[in-house]
Amino acid sequence: MKTESSVGLTLRGMKTESRVELTLRGLVLGVVLTVVFTAANVYFGLKAGLTFSTSIPAVVISMAMLRWLGNTSAQENNIVPPVRSPPSSSCCPASS
Repeated sequence: MKTESSVGLTLRGMKTESRVELTLRGLVLGVVLTVVFTAANVYFGLKAGLTFSTSIPAVVISMAMLRWLGNTSAQENNIVPPVRSPPSSSCCPASS
């Protein structure tokens, strides 16, 4: 009897969908979150002398917004943090 290791097993009969990671709505959502969170971080930094990390709130909001828009995937949600992160860390480097 032939046995295969779990590495050699293939799943037959499964449909593989081609999901796009880089989409226009993912980019737009990343840019909007960048503008909103960077402005809030700069204002709070100048007013109170303290900045905060916006990574986790931005990811949670992007997940909620993409789910609300419908027909989304985890791959599409993965593009929002890289779009949002560089401007935020360049304005307030100690917070990110």
